[in-house]
Amino acid sequence: NMMGHLCFAWLLLEQTLIALPKLEKIWADAAATVEEPKFALCENNPDARYYEGKVKTTRFYIWNLRSEEHTSELQ
Repeated sequence: NMMGHLCFAWLLLEQTLIALPKLEKIWADAAATVEEPKFALCENNPDARYYEGKVKTTRFYIWNLRSEEHTSELQ
């Protein structure tokens, strides 16, 4: 079971390693250096929204995988 989680997490991380630099370039090109302009850009730019979704999905999965692993250790 854990091997499946590990493989899926690895694939997500691979995608994030591609998406994050592209997202950072979009932010840099728009001179978005603080959170509010970055958020607005991701709301209005479909590419930024897509790359942000990749990054957030990975963060969510890894965070919940760690929580699930910790919970199973307690049981």
